[in-house]
Amino acid sequence: MPEDISMTAPGRSSNSSPNSAPDVGPTLAWLTVRAMQEVRRASFLLAGTCQRLREAGLPLDRASLHIRQLHPLFAARTLVWNSETGGTVQLDRAHGVQNTEMFMRSPVKSIYEGAPALRRRLNGAEAPLDFPILEDLKAQGYADYTIRPIRFSRNQTMAVSFATRRDSGFQDSDIAALEAVLPTFGLALELQETQRTAQMLLETYIGPIAGENVLEGSIRRGDGAMIHAVVWFSDLRDFTGLSETRPLDEVLDVLNLYFDAVCAAVTGHGGEILKFIGDGVLAIFPIAERGSGDAAAAAAAFKAARQALRNLEARCSEICEIHCGIALHLGDLMYGNVGARDRLDFTVIGPAVNLATRLEPLTKGQTPPIAMSEEFLRAWGGRARSLGKTRLKGIADPREAFVPESDS
Repeated sequence: MPEDISMTAPGRSSNSSPNSAPDVGPTLAWLTVRAMQEVRRASFLLAGTCQRLREAGLPLDRASLHIRQLHPLFAARTLVWNSETGGTVQLDRAHGVQNTEMFMRSPVKSIYEGAPALRRRLNGAEAPLDFPILEDLKAQGYADYTIRPIRFSRNQTMAVSFATRRDSGFQDSDIAALEAVLPTFGLALELQETQRTAQMLLETYIGPIAGENVLEGSIRRGDGAMIHAVVWFSDLRDFTGLSETRPLDEVLDVLNLYFDAVCAAVTGHGGEILKFIGDGVLAIFPIAERGSGDAAAAAAAFKAARQALRNLEARCSEICEIHCGIALHLGDLMYGNVGARDRLDFTVIGPAVNLATRLEPLTKGQTPPIAMSEEFLRAWGGRARSLGKTRLKGIADPREAFVPESDS
């Protein structure tokens, strides 16, 4: 079912009077049942809650939700809702935001550090505008502001603020209504964030397709399926020598630049990164329709290989000259869980993977440094020159490998 956030039309004024006590029963019922089961995004949760509170009589005109998160790129995110549009705007906060002047002078910092709820009336000449955000809100016509902690179960604290333009501000009954709703709101938010974090971590560490399979229940050893795909294996040249001659922090910088260059090209052309093997990258370009889809997947993988080499040249030349080899093969793979009973890896296995890893060393001294199997070349259809048949380690029969023409 779609995520339901509509109760009060955007821009519609709350029907409360300063003396009426809000009835938050319907809001709590929605949070307990429908929001817990159907709402999957914090932006919809915030908007749905605020709109229902307006319908109940609270004079809410603005709300902001501040969520600390476990994410490789962002330390937190802020969601801002306003009654005029009925929707929310998301602001991602990069790592290091806690050291910025904006955060240091924000009431969010106090809440994160364990301070109790804060309340400020904004109208009147003597209003205590002790945070920059309060000056901004007063200039925008807001009359009252409160920010309050949301406690998660593992001693994590988030923050939510509410503001009104009603001249008389929030009444005691309004604050009591917020306090009655926030524990249930916090439970729904924590459930969302737990699910969101689990999905994000799985996507980050094992990839989006594998992560989805795991979340859908493919967690037993041996669970998996045969797939048809292009296999990509790339390896950084002379990484051992680099590690021996450069400081460790510089080596890590180079390695991360290399992974960024390669992975951006792979995912940008529809591939999925499966794992990093030291300084190697194993990836696949899945093919839904065997035969008819081979050419498109091969074309995408070849474009990704060319893009990866361009990325390396553009991004890494400032630190040091970096080279890599890329092998491309096409075949059938087993895609699923392998490992020990209590420590699994979701990956691909099979002769096609072995062949791709054995082809990569043939790229040394080649321009471009891309080695292709006969199966891949047949699907790709471009111009290439043969390297002849070669005995590859662990492969029974000699295999012919190809390098694309420089102008391909």
